[in-house]
Amino acid sequence: PPCNARSLNGKVLAGRLVCQATAATDVTVTGLSQSLAANDEVVIAVTVTNPPKAIALTGSFSIAIYRLGTQMLYAKRDGIQGISISAGIPQSVSLTKLISSQVASPSKTLDYVLRFT
Repeated sequence: PPCNARSLNGKVLAGRLVCQATAATDVTVTGLSQSLAANDEVVIAVTVTNPPKAIALTGSFSIAIYRLGTQMLYAKRDGIQGISISAGIPQSVSLTKLISSQVASPSKTLDYVLRFT
């Protein structure tokens, strides 16, 4: 899934972050180009797709930090409260061509993207 570092107290992680789903419930983040000191606080935003139904609260989750390429565990926090997902009213709806350079003509099929935000 897409991910990026966000600023926290003016500090942003250095590097080009890459997030990869490694299991149904696991996301691996790589690409840090700096070391983190003890008690550093960082923000990494991971974009995920909501399930096809409205639910009140996702399950709790864990965060674990390993040394790259090893099973050496630096830190782990279990039981982090899940996030709330609720149905809402779309603020806008857009319809755009999937391939913007395509020209519509008779008997031609075009793919469109319908986006609700």
